Amino acid sequence: MNPNIRYGRNLFLLLCLTLAAFLSGCVSFKANHPTLEPAPARADTRIALALQELTDAHPGESGYYLLPDGADSFLARIAAIELAEDSIEAQYFIFKNDLTGRLFLDRLLAAADRGVKVRLIVDDLAKTWKDRYLAAAVVHPNFELRLFNPATRIGSVRILHDLAKVAKMHRRMHNKQLVIDGKLAIIGGRNIANEYFGASDRNVVDLDSIVIGEIVPDFSRIFEDYWAYSLSVPVEKVALQKKLSQEKHDEFRAQLAEWNESEETQAYLDRIQQETLLPNLNQRAIPFYWGKAYVYADDPKKLDNIRYNEDTHLMPDLIPYAEEAEESMLLISPYFIPGRKGSEWLGAIAEKGVNVAVVTNSLDSNDHPLVHSAYMKYRKRLLKSGVQLLETNAIAGGKESDPRLRDFSAGSLLHTKLFIIDKHYVMIGSTNLDPRSRLLNTELMTVFESPKLAANIIDIWQLESDGKFWELKLGENEQIVWQENSDAPAEPVSIEPGTTWWERQKLRLLRLIPIEEQL
Repeated sequence: MNPNIRYGRNLFLLLCLTLAAFLSGCVSFKANHPTLEPAPARADTRIALALQELTDAHPGESGYYLLPDGADSFLARIAAIELAEDSIEAQYFIFKNDLTGRLFLDRLLAAADRGVKVRLIVDDLAKTWKDRYLAAAVVHPNFELRLFNPATRIGSVRILHDLAKVAKMHRRMHNKQLVIDGKLAIIGGRNIANEYFGASDRNVVDLDSIVIGEIVPDFSRIFEDYWAYSLSVPVEKVALQKKLSQEKHDEFRAQLAEWNESEETQAYLDRIQQETLLPNLNQRAIPFYWGKAYVYADDPKKLDNIRYNEDTHLMPDLIPYAEEAEESMLLISPYFIPGRKGSEWLGAIAEKGVNVAVVTNSLDSNDHPLVHSAYMKYRKRLLKSGVQLLETNAIAGGKESDPRLRDFSAGSLLHTKLFIIDKHYVMIGSTNLDPRSRLLNTELMTVFESPKLAANIIDIWQLESDGKFWELKLGENEQIVWQENSDAPAEPVSIEPGTTWWERQKLRLLRLIPIEEQL
């Protein structure tokens, strides 16, 4: 990278502070498949040494630090990458060639320049980078990139790939994780794109977490499984470019530097460094929550197997937590399609006296109307069975929104995947409560035992008082009405809030399309 880029010096200073902050557990890995053992993490890296005393003080536990703010989450990634000395393992569904995507790739290549072994897996369908750019990047001897389930292509010297693969193009890798030196991970629901990090006109409300402790090698084991799987293809074998060279690499790095020197990029970097909410940097302490932790992941074979073969699925590992719930179950999922069996299952849990609440997007905030059309078929039966339904209020957006959730403004898209059981088990990751996550895509979830963290999250979301959500209820003649959940609610609304007559008619037409299991 061009050493004259203005943000370099300030960012390095911030990274040093972040490392100092780290100075201020043992878990059970319960994957559904045999895992490949990663190389042991070095014990002499800056991160390893900085965390040693902290993790020694919490034997058998792991530490979590929430990143509800998009700008914080991006800054945490950049800071972590800058601290890497040995290895970086990154795995993402969406990886866009935009402001944050270019900065992210630039920092990965800068780490490779320092001698760090960098490996990146990206789902082929959801990226926006041209293959020739990514192929030029991997000329670097310390940088490798694989495309997961790449689409069938025609090259100058090869015919169509295996035609049998075409039927599997809709099955994607949806995992998101970043592992630094085998000692620190950032996991959650965010992809690498502007809208997830406060760099877009439309905010995406999401949740990530910094994770430390002995759970981290489990993320590396999962990464190794995906890296070695047959659907994970080196980008240089997919790109249409005939010849890779150092010259092409240098040209790409120069282009990347030019992009990152733009006024827009510099303004974004200045803003997130000034406004970041990462606490206590000056006090050199990040307040981790500590507790037992577990990681679950779909076997990558899931994309090759029959969709109903649950031997490769993570969901059977999560279901027992819900079925053993005694008091409460909060499910936050941007795309929620429970299906008939799922609706009956949630209703049965509610009938046992468990307070079951589901938070999802309203039609007004949902970026996939087809998904909403499938979800709306189950709303009435869920409400009848005692399940509480909350939909985002895209109009109000929470007039008094908690600053820790400042991305939740009017028009925001809910993208958080978060489940809390009995205010004790906190589940964070990439899984939506829909058929696509359950049957078609691969996912990754963590389960963390911490009543304190659960209470903190519930406090942040303020589900009952500040107008960020509509609560759905059954009115006269069992018709659904939307009640604003604020201290001074207005009259209930009897139609989908914030929508036009034509939008609602389109939704009724979409309900007729028989593709629910593809959503």
